[in-house]
Amino acid sequence: MGIILGIILNLLHLNIGPLAPQILKYLSGAAVPLIMISLGLSLDAGSLKNYFKEALMVSTIKLILAPLTALLIVFILGVSGLSGKVIIAEAAMPSAMLSLVLAITYELDIKAVSACIFLSTVLSMITLPILITLL
Repeated sequence: MGIILGIILNLLHLNIGPLAPQILKYLSGAAVPLIMISLGLSLDAGSLKNYFKEALMVSTIKLILAPLTALLIVFILGVSGLSGKVIIAEAAMPSAMLSLVLAITYELDIKAVSACIFLSTVLSMITLPILITLL
């Protein structure tokens, strides 16, 4: 609805004044933190005991196999310097919160996804410093 209203105002060349953009600027700044807080509240560390094997497998793939694959690709493509290091480091990041958004949206197993995110985030506190030291 907001997009349609914005298009109409833009097409009609209507000036909405200086107050509205300032309010929208403050609201847009709050959107991402509010989304992250709400997603963080959805994480359930208690579900880890029910999905530990699955979460450990996902974490191993995400935190060890993915950076090794990225290292191989960087080597094959001849990417060097900071760019290569960034590619490898990005591949080593823990499972993203976006996967929880997708699980909620498509009514998937939220507890399993939550366990994977939780475990990979906790384990990344060990793996990322090691990786960064090696890079």
